[in-house]
Amino acid sequence: MEFTLQKGVEMGVSVFQPIAAGRSVVKLSGERADKRVARWQEIVVSACEQSGRNTVPQVLPILTLNEWLAQRQEADIRLILSPRGDRSLAQLAERPARSWLMAGRRRLLRAGGGRALAPAGRR
Repeated sequence: MEFTLQKGVEMGVSVFQPIAAGRSVVKLSGERADKRVARWQEIVVSACEQSGRNTVPQVLPILTLNEWLAQRQEADIRLILSPRGDRSLAQLAERPARSWLMAGRRRLLRAGGGRALAPAGRR
């Protein structure tokens, strides 16, 4: 997570939203989760100092995937990066007013083992 935060700061990320997947090995809740988010915020501040960035991104409280998706219903376009995707970002020439982008190394699965998120147009 530290590496992700550091590189995200360098790339200009404005907000970090940690998501606890259903099959996450580490389960964080309550005070332990708050301490971890505070530690991640310290890492972000340090990365800003190292890179010379003067705007500090916010690290939001940890959410479950379902909580996060429920908050994203207002977006005009929702993107999930996938090496097997059938559309490139360049093909999305029209810039929507509201959008979100999810990037990650692991697939997101429902509790029953099915995909929680399907590629655009395949749901």
